[in-house]
Amino acid sequence: MADMWELEIPLLVKYLEGEMSRFLRNSLKKTRGSNWSLRLSKELNNQIESFDSPSLEKGFLYRALGFTLATGLEADKVEVLLLELLYKTDYSNDFDREGVILCFGLCARGQVKTVLGVLHDFEERIQELEQSWQIGAWRACVATMFQCVHFWGWKALESSVDHSDAAAPKEMTSFQMTLCSVLTQKKPAVLYNFLLETMTYVKSNLSRIRIAACNLAGIIMKQMSAHYLRKLDFPALRNSLQELQLDSDPGVWRAALETLNILDTCSQQWLLASPEGIS
Repeated sequence: MADMWELEIPLLVKYLEGEMSRFLRNSLKKTRGSNWSLRLSKELNNQIESFDSPSLEKGFLYRALGFTLATGLEADKVEVLLLELLYKTDYSNDFDREGVILCFGLCARGQVKTVLGVLHDFEERIQELEQSWQIGAWRACVATMFQCVHFWGWKALESSVDHSDAAAPKEMTSFQMTLCSVLTQKKPAVLYNFLLETMTYVKSNLSRIRIAACNLAGIIMKQMSAHYLRKLDFPALRNSLQELQLDSDPGVWRAALETLNILDTCSQQWLLASPEGIS
């Protein structure tokens, strides 16, 4: 009996957690525009401290809080709750650190500017202080920022698998453009590193991943500042995209061609902006 319970109960809990997440999303849709989601967010934020780490309950609370904060609350109210979560998190605890990353990543789905603004403000505040825990929090904050970008970058690659929602690609593209625009202003180095990592996925064995990686790379390039454009290895990037022109999937070579044109435009802009100009 004990062996059966040990096997079955975690599966049951995981199933119930998925059902609870769906129930929460549906409830939030029906109460959009009311104060219910704000009250729920505050209660979820308070309850997080009531559970030990790691625990299934606490993991669910991080996820639920992220879902709830993304549902159209006023930006100033979301900002207060996110800052409260950042200040009370134990960044030496891997479970809590990953929980915050998950929460912020989910919240960014509907509050991208607020999420990145909060992380940027939090980083600036703790840089002004000298206590050791705050230095650790600052490093964790930077890591959280980067992981939030990864969270939705990888979501873009994953979403290429699901063709059931025709509006999803446009919605994701719009989100990515906003995300990259904010990062250009607040964290350009994060955006630069993310482009380099995104380009590694153009060699994926799955054509849908190659297409998504090309599209995401093009969006990032359009938003990059001249300073970070100068750091790019244009010949290497061009070679990677030109190789895809021989791809057997027409969707891949079309996406690669479009991104190659963006790359060439960025290269010309960089040359025109450089002191030497075009030689």
